[in-house]
Order: sequence, then structure tokens, then C-alpha cells
Amino acid sequence: MQTYKQYLTRVLSRFKTKGSFTQNLAITFSGNVMAQMLGFLLTPFIARIYGPEAYGLFSLFIAITNNLSPLTTMQFPGGYVAARTESEFYNLVRLTILSICIILVASVLVIFFFAVPLLEFFNAETLKPYLFFIPVYFLFMGVDNLLLGWNIRSKEFTRGAVAKIFSTVLSKGITLLWGLLVWPSALGIILGNLMLYPVEASLKLSRSIRQNIGRVFHNFSVKELWLVFKDHRGYPWFITSGVLISNLSNHLPIYYLSIEFDATAVGLYALATSLVALPLSVIIMSTTTVFLQKAAELKNSRPAELKILVYSLYNQFYYLGLVGLTIFSLFSERIFVFLFGEAWRMGGEFAGYIALGSFFMMAVFPLSVLFRLFNKERINFMLQVVSLFVKLAGLGLGIYFRSVQVSILGYSLATLLVHFITLVYIFKLVELSAKKITLHLVLSMAIFFSICWIGYEQ
Repeated sequence: MQTYKQYLTRVLSRFKTKGSFTQNLAITFSGNVMAQMLGFLLTPFIARIYGPEAYGLFSLFIAITNNLSPLTTMQFPGGYVAARTESEFYNLVRLTILSICIILVASVLVIFFFAVPLLEFFNAETLKPYLFFIPVYFLFMGVDNLLLGWNIRSKEFTRGAVAKIFSTVLSKGITLLWGLLVWPSALGIILGNLMLYPVEASLKLSRSIRQNIGRVFHNFSVKELWLVFKDHRGYPWFITSGVLISNLSNHLPIYYLSIEFDATAVGLYALATSLVALPLSVIIMSTTTVFLQKAAELKNSRPAELKILVYSLYNQFYYLGLVGLTIFSLFSERIFVFLFGEAWRMGGEFAGYIALGSFFMMAVFPLSVLFRLFNKERINFMLQVVSLFVKLAGLGLGIYFRSVQVSILGYSLATLLVHFITLVYIFKLVELSAKKITLHLVLSMAIFFSICWIGYEQ
């Protein structure tokens, strides 16, 4: 009992210590939990009002937008926290702004000249009226990402948590009102989702940022800007390319379903993915920002502590995901029918398959920032290329068997294997043994095929 009291006292002291990893993690986690819970409570109403087809069109739109959005900042905000001097930091901000402007102009030109053949390829001609919202998304997403990077450098995690809650409620509220009062089309979901970014960005604009933002536009040298770009060229060349490929591999099922089937199939899969990702993203989003700041602090000064932190986070996240996702996969179809109605039954089946491939996901995403801190952008890029082809092969099983269910199942299995490979290399970066990850893969595969067999027998 005495030992337990001492342990509890140590944990509580970490929460109370201003600026500590534990306190920062608690702030971002609680903010994301509240935002995701509020969004989840409103999602069943949105799904019933709009239906699978409208949700499918929105999902294709947002897949294209999210796939290309890393180009807006070229991932330079990821380097803010590691900038060694104030001059280097402000030059990274200038490079980010320049990148946003270039991509805005380029996206308008591409939409103007190539919209028709692209929409015909994706079997989504009905998406044409919404295409010019893509540059607007790029602008707001780019600015929001810039301010997020600045907040992380300044350790202003509370502001980001509050922004997430407020923007989620406003976004879902606009989507619901549009569907009830105007028309339940994809436009309502697109407009509602768009509001996330300017609202979050405005709330992330802290006093310290407002006081120093003028320094971005004054007293800078083009030569110094070029030198900073050369020092950080791995961000646009390898990190951005890696994120683009990662996004493409994550959105492959949406593109595949759009080309081979219709918007309804896309909507079923998209809602299934979002429901599985809901609890995972709460932890991923909360941990990634705090872990990036803490890992950058420990990397050079206390590398032994970084190794312990990596192992601890991985271990906790794996078992948390394994238990939760296994239970969810067994009941996913019933959950979907209860929450969203009979029209979404197949979405529940898809959700069960997706959950089985996500056992390592909570650990992979926050720990992947180590590729940046260890200047291993090229390795990360190669892993993303491998990931793309492995997932494409898994998805292609459905074409061979002419079954959309087999496609999602193959894609899910490929995702599990890709996450395992990534974690093995991350452990290698911090000089940890990958033996435990290998044992976890065997356990995960056993559960994966056991639940698939149970579903087949039923």
C-alpha cells in the first residue's frame, strides 16, 4: 500500500509540473477526447440525414484534398521545434508561407485545365461543382499547420486543445443544419468540414505569435533563406514525398471503390474507417505533438531516456489497441446497424476488417516522427513506397476474387504488415530489440485469421 501511494504521488506530481511531458500529454489528450466524443455523438445524425451516397462524394473529395495537402507546407512546420536558432525558425516559417502561395496558384490551374479527365477517371463527375473548394481547403489547412508547428515550439498545448473542441462542435453543427434546413448533399458536409481549419487556426494564434509574426516579413536575407532551405531540403523531398505516398496508400480503397463501384460503396467504407480511427486518432493526435517536442529535447541530451520513452509508449499502445479493436471487430456490424441504420450494415462489416489491421496503428504514427529527428527522411520515404505497393497488392486480391469484401480484408492485412516493418526500423533507430514486436505480430496474425474464420463460419 505504501508503494502504491508513492507511485500515485509521483504520477500526480508529473501532472502538476508545468511543461512536463505528462501534463502536456494530458492537456492534448483531454482536448482531443472531448472533441472526438462531441463529433461522435453527432455523427449518427449526420449519417442518417445524408446517407451513404452523399457521404461517399464528400469522402472522395476529402481524400483528394488530404492526399495533396502536405504539398501546401512541404512539411516545414515539422522542423520548427528542432530549429537551433530564432533566425532559422523564422526562415522556416517564410518557406512555409512561400510554399502555401505556390500550391494555391498551382491547384487553381490544375483544376481549371484538367478537372474533366480526372473526374471521368474516378467515375465522379458529380464532384465537379465542388472542385474549387480544394484551393480554399489548401489555404486554411496550410495556415493551420503552420500555426500548429509554432504552438508546438512554444509549448502552447492548451490552446490547441481548446481550438480542437470548439472547431469540432461548430463544424458538425453547420453540417447538421445544412442537411436539415437546406439540402442533404455533399456540399453540406464539405462546408461543415471546411470550418474546422480557419476556426482552429484563429484560436491557435496566441499572443506570442501575434507579437512576433511581424518578424517573419521584415529583415530577412534571400541568401539565408536559401541556405535554410538547403539544410532542410529533406522535408520537401523525402518527408513530403513520404507523406504523399502514405496518404495515397491510406486512401487507396476510396479511389478503388470509386473507380470500380460507386459513391455509395465509398461512403460505406469511409464511415467505417472514420469510426475505427475515432478512438485511435484521439491518442495519436494527442501523443504525436507532445512526443515530437519531448523526443527533440531528449535526443541529444538524454538518449537513454528517449529509448525508455519509445519502448513504454509502444508497449502501452499496442495492448490498448489489441484489446479494444479485437472486441470492436466482433460486434462492428451490429454497432453500425444500431447507430446508423440498416443502410449502413455493410459499413459495419468493413469496419471489422479495418480494425483487425490497425493493431499497431496507435504506436506507429507518433513514433514515426523519429525519422525526422534522426534525419532518416530517405529511409522513411522508402518505407512509404514499399507500403504503397504492399497495400495495393492486398487491395488487388478483391479484383482477382471479384469481391469488395476480399479487397478490404487484403488491404487490412497489408496494413498490419506495413506497420510491423515500420516499427522494426523505429526500434532500430533507438537501439531497441525488435523481438517483442515480432512476437506481437504473431499474436496479431493469430487473432486476425481467427476472427476472419469466425465471420466466415457465421
